[in-house]
Amino acid sequence: MKKLIAIGILAALMLGVCACGGNTEETQPQQSSYVEGQLNIGYCMVDITPRESVPLQGYGSTLHRFSNDVEYPLKGTVMAITGENGETVILIETDMCTVTDQYLVPLRMRISQQTGIPESQIYVGASHTHAAPDSAQTGVEALVTYLGEMVDNLSGAALEAMNNRKPAQLYYGSAKTDRLNFVRNYTNVLEDGSTVYWGDNHGYEYSADATTQHLSEADPTLHIVKITRQDEKDILLTNYRAHPHLDNSSKTFAVSADYVGAMREAVALTMDAEFMFLQGASGNINTYSKISNEARTDECAEYAKFMMEHIQQALDSATPLDPGSVKIKQVIQDGKINHEMDNMVARAKEVSAAWNTNRNLDEALEIAYKYGIYSPFHANAIASRAKLGPTEEIELNAITIGEDLAIVTAPFELYDTLGIMLEEGSPYAHTLVMGYTGNHLGYMPDKSTFETGSYEVDICKFVAGTGEEIVETLLNSLKDLKEAN
Repeated sequence: MKKLIAIGILAALMLGVCACGGNTEETQPQQSSYVEGQLNIGYCMVDITPRESVPLQGYGSTLHRFSNDVEYPLKGTVMAITGENGETVILIETDMCTVTDQYLVPLRMRISQQTGIPESQIYVGASHTHAAPDSAQTGVEALVTYLGEMVDNLSGAALEAMNNRKPAQLYYGSAKTDRLNFVRNYTNVLEDGSTVYWGDNHGYEYSADATTQHLSEADPTLHIVKITRQDEKDILLTNYRAHPHLDNSSKTFAVSADYVGAMREAVALTMDAEFMFLQGASGNINTYSKISNEARTDECAEYAKFMMEHIQQALDSATPLDPGSVKIKQVIQDGKINHEMDNMVARAKEVSAAWNTNRNLDEALEIAYKYGIYSPFHANAIASRAKLGPTEEIELNAITIGEDLAIVTAPFELYDTLGIMLEEGSPYAHTLVMGYTGNHLGYMPDKSTFETGSYEVDICKFVAGTGEEIVETLLNSLKDLKEAN
């Protein structure tokens, strides 16, 4: 049904212009230096910034706001990778908050038709900027137009990336960032002495004066895969974990690629290189900002400046990787839905109506408190879970390049701990965790957090332990690929 809705919404896609290859439908195969039997990589970046005001996701959706400006332009980056064995995958990263069927389904279908690459080998992710168009909304004319143009542009970029594939050499380097991300496991102490976890301010602003911070360090690793091709700019495939939220979009309501956009600009200016960012397991990770006494910076440009220091460190340490074959394994796993709060559905719908239909946040909060529902976010979660069956499909992918490099994808805001489990348990020397990829199924905390409680646990629609099952599935997939001849 989701596919039918998405196809229906975008049935009449508009022609778009791809920044790297001209008109999508008129792109002619270009002369390529593709060499059979070698690792070949193609790249293209395209602008996906909306040309008119569109409904916002992230912080803007809290107040049902439409965009009114542009801070950092939104981009879509595409990489076509063909291994020595001739197997091809296409990676796409968008400056969107989440990936939804509204553009995932038609985009995969279009690219597959144009390139012959199976839809299961086209991976679409999001940088998770909280200042992006709300692609999950339907019926807004400006948004339908925008999504149609985005599908056109991204499919054109994919075709261009396929056309410009050339023999490539990979190098891997990493660096430890200095106080640029943290696990947001701090708590608020109320006037009566009771303690509640982060989120009771509903994410609208930080109440730092009333906050007892129990900060723990997130995995600070910045992964860089440098890709070199003859007569082409280097490509920096960057993998990091921290929620983008530096753009102040909750006040300005400008669309923005956030710190990822600032990093992209800095790389282009100082290194004259191409840039592709994969958002990692950052479901419980924030950037250092807006927290009293802990602020490193609250500006995208400043954050990018610090990140550039670490990018250079990673490049200084980079060593060659085995190019090798491309291997893939996809598993569609059934995740068990949490129906423990179905008895609250009627009350949750009342809260949701005040917030989503009447667009009255104060009224929604008042009703939520009366019924003992944590927030309008949670009311929506309770109501949506009740519509689901006992399980929901989860698409998990493992991709390996040669004997050294692996990329795993999951359609979640994975907890940092789950990302660490994936990286440490992988049989590959270097494993990149690509979250927010292939639809969006919300937060995925680890099992221990279900016991202690958190904002993300209340929003998660799956039962405790699902995150560990996902990790096990992905690690088994990587082991199978490692052992395959």
